[in-house]
Formats: sequence, C-alpha cells, structure tokens
Amino acid sequence: TLVPRVAWTKPRFLYWRDLKAFKSEDVAALMIQNQWHAYKARQFMMNAVRAQYTVKTDPLTGRLMYTNVHTHKRGFKKPPLLGSEELDPEDMSLWGIYRLGVFFRRLGYGFIAPELRRFDVDGALLLSFEWQDYVDLGFTQSHVIKRVLLQIEKRAFFKSHRDLPVTLVRRDRLRYHHRVEKAAISIQRRYRVIYAALQRARAAERERVEKAKKKAEKDRKEGGLWWSGKIKNLPVPDHGKVYGNRTVETVHGWGSWIGEKWVPLDDKTRPHKQRYKHNPLNVRFKFARTLHFKNDDAVQEQRAALVARLLEEDMRQRQAEAAV
Repeated sequence: TLVPRVAWTKPRFLYWRDLKAFKSEDVAALMIQNQWHAYKARQFMMNAVRAQYTVKTDPLTGRLMYTNVHTHKRGFKKPPLLGSEELDPEDMSLWGIYRLGVFFRRLGYGFIAPELRRFDVDGALLLSFEWQDYVDLGFTQSHVIKRVLLQIEKRAFFKSHRDLPVTLVRRDRLRYHHRVEKAAISIQRRYRVIYAALQRARAAERERVEKAKKKAEKDRKEGGLWWSGKIKNLPVPDHGKVYGNRTVETVHGWGSWIGEKWVPLDDKTRPHKQRYKHNPLNVRFKFARTLHFKNDDAVQEQRAALVARLLEEDMRQRQAEAAV
C-alpha cells in the first residue's frame, strides 16, 4: 500500500546494512543550539570556579597551590571542573608548551613550535627570557622579538610577575646547553675545514705519485733514465751463476733462470703446495740461510762439512734435553 507505516524493526532486505538518519534543518538547528548551550554552561561553571579559587606558585618547587577563598583550604590539585583550562587563562606563567605554541601560531610564528618542544619551553620559562635567549631559540629578526615582547608586556599579569628561582635555574641550564651546542658546531666546522684541506692534499699527493710512476715507466721504456745510457752496453749477467739455477719467486712468477732465460714452473711445485713429513733433525737446516757458492769442489766439501756439523750439534742438543 502507499500509506506510510512506521516500525521499530529494520527491513529484511537491508541485511547488515542500515539507513542513515535523516536530519532536517530543524534537527540540525537543535544540535547546534545544544552544543552552544553546553559551551556556555561550561564557561559559566569555569568562571564560577575561578571566582572561588586563587592560585599561587611555590617559589622553591614551582608547583601551583590552589586556595579556596571561602573555606581557606589549600592544595596542589587543580579543581576538576576546570578540566584542561587554567585558573587564569591570561597568565602566561601557567601556560604549557602546547598553549605557548598556539600563542606563537596566532602571531604567525609557527616555525618556533618545534623548538619549544625540543627545549621544553613553557610559559614560565619564556617570561624569564632575555634578548639573546630569543635569538638562541630561533628568532633571527629583531622586529619579531620586539613584537613578542610587546604582546607579553601588554597583558595584565605582567605588572606583578616575578621570575621564580626554579625558572631561573632552568634558564641557566638552557643557556649552558646553547653555549655547548655553539662550541660543538664551531669545532665541527673547523674540523671539516681541516679535514677537507687534508683530503685535497692527499688527492694532490696521489696525483703526483701517479704522474711520477707514469713518467718513470715511460722513461724506462724509452731509455730516458739517467742510468740507462750507462748500462745499455753492459752484458746481461748470467742468472744461473748468480742464483745457482735454483727455483725462486721473482717478479716474473715462480720458476728458475737457465743462463739468461727465465723458465716458469707450475704453481704445484711451490713448497707450500707440497706435503712434507716433519723431521725435527733438519729443522735448523731447513730454516738456515741458503749459501751460494761457485762450482768449486773445495767449496762443496766445506758446505757438506758445515751441514754435517749442524746436524751433529742439533742431535747432541736434543739428547741433552731428553736426558734432563
């Protein structure tokens, strides 16, 4: 039927969904009026509480003490009806960091809000600031600092305001922090300048060494060294007579000289690639300095006698150690 019906049960075809409540202009007006009446009621109650209490600050601890003007009861706990509001909303010494940030944002200086949170600057600490403290906080223009000071001085509480000892101590600690930070920045700046100069000097030295190496290599290949002209007519020495045709490690790799010819050998023939059975009797001979002699029978006999004498001394020493 077309006759409208009203029911408290939801239609089945909506399932888990639901219809949004329709708000007419009258309903919206009533909601706005209720919000306004609630706001006015809160303001009335806060003003009534402000008329019943006075607040003073403990000069030693900096805590706020609330006193009831009728019952003369005192306490450090704020009246619950005030909520997040302060007893005197115009007294900047009672402002926290957030309320102080709102104050600067309304003046158009919202850039200072992060610094307030960083250094834990509240209203009481701000009132103890001098000109240099504002500069350290982040204000770089003098007319901005003057405007902030004028906004503070024109408030009624400022005539009777006195800085507490606790606040002065906090200000001195903040000043000390700024001095240390400036000194650290100055040291870091000076260190970076010196470090950059050292890096440039090292880069220049590396470049000079590279150029010297390239020039020396070029002179060596072209025969332009000072000694190349003097030795070019000298005969090439016989490496076999100098090194005894033994296997050595040179700039050419692992191998040996056969006369004037270099003969490379496989890396598997290197001593550290082979497996030797350790014999304690030839330890001294193994690490003894290699002697090179000419192909002379007398010298070879002297060498054999020296090796035999070393082995005998080693044997006697080991027998003596075993006897002890």
